[in-house]
Amino acid sequence: MTRTPTQPTPKKTRARGQAQRKTSAAATRAHDWKPDFLNALAKRGNISDACKAAKIHRSTAYEHQQTDEQFAAAWLVALDEGADVLEAEAHRRAVNGLVRKKFTKDGDPINDPATGEQYVEREYSDTLLIFLLKGARPEKYRDRVDHDHHFDKPIQFIEVVEETAVAQPTDDARAPIGPGA
Repeated sequence: MTRTPTQPTPKKTRARGQAQRKTSAAATRAHDWKPDFLNALAKRGNISDACKAAKIHRSTAYEHQQTDEQFAAAWLVALDEGADVLEAEAHRRAVNGLVRKKFTKDGDPINDPATGEQYVEREYSDTLLIFLLKGARPEKYRDRVDHDHHFDKPIQFIEVVEETAVAQPTDDARAPIGPGA
């Protein structure tokens, strides 16, 4: 097999590929993904979504969280901000509700005969409201479970023995069985 001068040798191809991979890894390290990650985490409160927004793998984020104290502190602040966003949305759905447009089973909009506008219903979330109340006033709305057990006397264990009836063999059952019996 003969090679033309324009075809690189396999050694050169490998070297070029390795150089490209190193450049790509260096570019990834140089990419400052942390602001994108922290902004997304503060907006969404979700680590996986924040990693996607920053175009990094989750392991990269967790590695930096373990090794960079300043980043770890910013991570906690962003998570707290994300929790505030989620709490505000839960409050909106519980108190203001969601407006749902109504349709027939065929998918046609239902119009209000008085206004001619599409009929809508406002739906509220009692479940979200309960969680918000439990979070805001746990002393008043928490689930009450009494685990306080006081006994005046020591506990006594009583052994219960059941008698089982054993069938008594009849005279026929005692007769010998077999040849010559």
